[in-house]
Amino acid sequence: MPLDVSIPPQATEGSLALSQDRLIISGLRGYGYTGYDPAEQSLGQWFEVDFELWTDLQPAARSGVLSDTIDYRSTVAGITKLINTSRFELIETLIEEIANLILRETGAIQTKVRLTKCHPPMDGFQGKVILEIIRPKRQSINNLSNGL
Repeated sequence: MPLDVSIPPQATEGSLALSQDRLIISGLRGYGYTGYDPAEQSLGQWFEVDFELWTDLQPAARSGVLSDTIDYRSTVAGITKLINTSRFELIETLIEEIANLILRETGAIQTKVRLTKCHPPMDGFQGKVILEIIRPKRQSINNLSNGL
């Protein structure tokens, strides 16, 4: 059976099809105080965030004007502040708040967020803990922390 290589229609906010255009930010690091262990909340630790935004990039490509695309600078600053100032017990809460912030700040129709706990405090474990979520705009309506 041949592969279907047709280009899907561009999405509108309420449609099921999503834009194929993505803006990807990777390697955003912040020092935060989220974690179940009391030491994590008092001493803190490094987190890393990678995220993708689904949006139509063609208007900006045609115009060359920043206002026709997502200006991600304030979003990056907001995520950094959220990591630095929040004190959640679970990283699941932190990643949901990051997704909510991204969708609210950018107007993107969908986001994928990857949150890495760079050095989790577990005896004998030298790896990382990584969560990844995908959230469409419609799921970002309710904030968990009410402060954002």
